[in-house]
Amino acid sequence: MRFQAILLSLVLILGAAACGPTGVAVTAGSKAAVASQQERGLGGAVGDLAIEAAILDAWFRRDHTWPDALTVDVYDGRAMVTGILPDADDRAEALRLVWAVPDVQTVYNEIQTDARGFMDAGRDTWIGAKLSARLTFDAEVRSINYQVTTVNGVVYILGHARTRAERDRVVDHARDIEHVRKVIPHILVGAETMGTSAP
Repeated sequence: MRFQAILLSLVLILGAAACGPTGVAVTAGSKAAVASQQERGLGGAVGDLAIEAAILDAWFRRDHTWPDALTVDVYDGRAMVTGILPDADDRAEALRLVWAVPDVQTVYNEIQTDARGFMDAGRDTWIGAKLSARLTFDAEVRSINYQVTTVNGVVYILGHARTRAERDRVVDHARDIEHVRKVIPHILVGAETMGTSAP
């Protein structure tokens, strides 16, 4: 379950930050090193993981199926909610629970209503893996600053670009992948704040 994975990551990063070089697991050290290189820094990454864990816990307490039906990615307190929930009341409640978590600055509601089949889920996974590889091997993109989720061929990107050119490259990479129907970026650029983010 993603809730448990996030909790584990949070423990590992916190452990790496609190311990000296000796006795720190390689995995924890790697996670801490990656987090410290992100635009949000180690403290921001830890805070965002804590927010994700709190949201998933709130969803699970309300309906144990929601953490499987929905995904939440958090970057600098910005929560992007994706997945599929057909019922309008359920969607409203799931979003209310996100807003109720302390330190959530804004919420991007990207919940879809149409179910996806087995083939669609497999295609979404393929698109996500393809995009992750492209971002990783593009020397002009700092891939660790982006979180990507694909639902029914729609690619959602959350993160922070150093420049407008980098943002455009990330979006172009996604648009260039076969079977992608639409790309929705929630990417801040440079010193942008949430109120001045690029369209």
